Amino acid sequence: MSEKGCLEVILSSQRARAIALLAALAMLEFTAALDAQARASHNPLIDRYVRTEMATRRIPGLALLVAKNHRIVYAANYGVANLELQAPVTERTSFEIASMSKQFTDAAILLLADRGKLDLDDQLPKFFTDLPAAWNSITLRQLMTHTAGLRDDWDEDDPFFYSKTTPLEFFDVLKAAPLKFPPGTSFSYGSGPFVLGLVIERVSGQSYAAFMREHIFRPLGMSSTDVNDPVPVVPGRASGYVIRGDSLRNGVRISPAAEARGDVGIRSAARDLMRWDAALDGSTLLSEGSRRAMFTPGRLTNGEVVPYGFGWYILPFRGHTEISHDGGFRTGFRTTIARYPDDSLTVVVLTNLQGPPTYAIARAVAAFYDPDYRPIPAMSPQADRFPDRTATVTRLIEAIRDGQPMPDLRPEVRWPAGYTLSQVRAMLAGAPAPVFIDCQDLQSRQVEIEGARIVANCFYRIEGTKMRYWTISFAADGRVAYFEPEE
Repeated sequence: MSEKGCLEVILSSQRARAIALLAALAMLEFTAALDAQARASHNPLIDRYVRTEMATRRIPGLALLVAKNHRIVYAANYGVANLELQAPVTERTSFEIASMSKQFTDAAILLLADRGKLDLDDQLPKFFTDLPAAWNSITLRQLMTHTAGLRDDWDEDDPFFYSKTTPLEFFDVLKAAPLKFPPGTSFSYGSGPFVLGLVIERVSGQSYAAFMREHIFRPLGMSSTDVNDPVPVVPGRASGYVIRGDSLRNGVRISPAAEARGDVGIRSAARDLMRWDAALDGSTLLSEGSRRAMFTPGRLTNGEVVPYGFGWYILPFRGHTEISHDGGFRTGFRTTIARYPDDSLTVVVLTNLQGPPTYAIARAVAAFYDPDYRPIPAMSPQADRFPDRTATVTRLIEAIRDGQPMPDLRPEVRWPAGYTLSQVRAMLAGAPAPVFIDCQDLQSRQVEIEGARIVANCFYRIEGTKMRYWTISFAADGRVAYFEPEE
């Protein structure tokens, strides 16, 4: 090598070391700032609420983080990460985040698109040669927005996940199942991000785990985050639990391949998820166009909007927008990340129990920062000042319950996220007349849902197969523009 070439190698090495040193110093400064924020963030009302929920729902361990403008305003760790050892939850405890993993896998696809390695509208035959004919028109975008028609194989019983020991075995079973509908014509939560994990491997030439570590986790400083591998000993990893009968039991064990899939396969800690949240609003990971696309609701081929972006549900909530995703895993975990962009607020709730409604806990915590988000059970029942609205709700509930036409429902209304019409009908089986709780007046705000101006959200208790609270959104014409059951 020439003298000039040697000099260039030396200078390049020095620059690399300097950049690495600056990055390490920046991370130390960032971590110190987080610790200082956390020490100043104690809120006894939130603390009391969380401890009460944990006792009521028998949650062994919980990590909670609240960030406003990407600065921590509340951070606390509760209970134990492992019941046998009574090991406490700490800021480095990593929980399996199950379906929250989908947003990471979708981000990896966006990253590859930003680098020119693929296009979101590429069809699957570009990546796989042995597909059923019905799959040939499926695009990556449709896999990301759950509009491809794939089934959700997580509806299978536990033995299915013991018996399949490689990703290709899962893929073969998925390909053998008929599509639920022609690609792009409807929305149904399914296994699309699992297939995207295989696409990442085909395009990058790396394993899914290696790609995620090299291109997302390490660059963002997510040191407690990785793709699940149940075999090695991992310091700080939480143990998962389920309730069977009246007893807490260890979570179900499934094959390592099942636990590491692109749709469910990541474990993380609350602090790491705050770094992730900040990266999604910054320029360090994805292009501006990709970040915008991630939080834009998808569309069907007929132009109808679906309540899902790339790894995120995007829903109306109390006159605001809520961008969120849960994760529930039979291995013994339930988690939520919820973003409230109108308030620049993000709430992360991680637990090591399969059952609790962490999304409801996240919303209740958000209510400490914006009273619009107040849970319905916490509202003081008021005299019904809007009998016409209550009559509309009564007719609508009866029509859904009895399978009758629904003239009180605006035609563009989509069913609440995660529910089908048949599931909503089952909830309302035997339901008596709704009980009015209160109304939120939105007439002075410019709130729209699917192009309909919303004048009020009204809250009701409806006792169907179980007692539920419902938010009913009324348009200016008096019809219902949206409704959602709440815990």
